[in-house]
Amino acid sequence: MLILVETAAGYGLFKVENSKLIESDVKDIEKCFVTSEEARKNVSLYSFSKFKKFQNAFDETNKLMESKLGKGLKKFLKKNIIKPKLNEPLALCDKTLGGLIKKKYNINVTYTNSTQEIIRGIRTHLYELLVGVNEEDSKLLKLSLSHSLNRFKLKFSADKVDVMIVQAVGLLEDLDKEINVFSMRLKDHYLTYNVIY
Repeated sequence: MLILVETAAGYGLFKVENSKLIESDVKDIEKCFVTSEEARKNVSLYSFSKFKKFQNAFDETNKLMESKLGKGLKKFLKKNIIKPKLNEPLALCDKTLGGLIKKKYNINVTYTNSTQEIIRGIRTHLYELLVGVNEEDSKLLKLSLSHSLNRFKLKFSADKVDVMIVQAVGLLEDLDKEINVFSMRLKDHYLTYNVIY
């Protein structure tokens, strides 16, 4: 079985070395990823495609968030699964993306609790399993990628600022009216009681 793992640095394809791991219970899979040595016994890196530019990482991550196939992922799948004509099942995190890959490339895609636990174990020891990817650089890339994606998703709208200004002016007008009404009542009340006494 092959497992696709998406990272901020690129796409990784891991091969499950321990075939018993696939049919194992979720708790048993957890035990197989306690240390990085245990993880290396159970899974090995089959292929890794690093993003060349930050813009590539941004575009690919944006496509993944929408459960769509990006250009980089298409090339990666063609190079590592379709051209070598591998018949092994492919496991990944996103069920919708898995259905899209199965439909487009006719690849046997699996999505089970055990595969999700294996992916979780791989992510736990990702930097021990990957070659040529620095953990510190990857953390900085994750941070800048998350900021860029949030900036892209949460766009600034001038209309929202205008609405706040209009509401503030309306509030000031309402307060002015309330103060005038209160002061007139106070004046009437004061005049009424001063005339009597």
